[in-house]
Amino acid sequence: MNAMDALDLLRLGVLLALAGTCLYSDLKSRRIYNSITYPAVLIGLALAVAQSLLKRSWLPDSIWYSYLLESLGG
Repeated sequence: MNAMDALDLLRLGVLLALAGTCLYSDLKSRRIYNSITYPAVLIGLALAVAQSLLKRSWLPDSIWYSYLLESLGG
């Protein structure tokens, strides 16, 4: 397993944990709190930067394929 595969698994784990937390919060109180979503955005951007650095895709052939720019666009 290389670093990219490990980072993909980490991203999937963070996504599933966030989705589970939001699901629980939504079902319990019918609210998804900013204290959950704002840190999730920062974690997502940090993981995108890490993946861009590992893949060295700061300046890809097509700018839309960069992990960081896709995350910022999202």
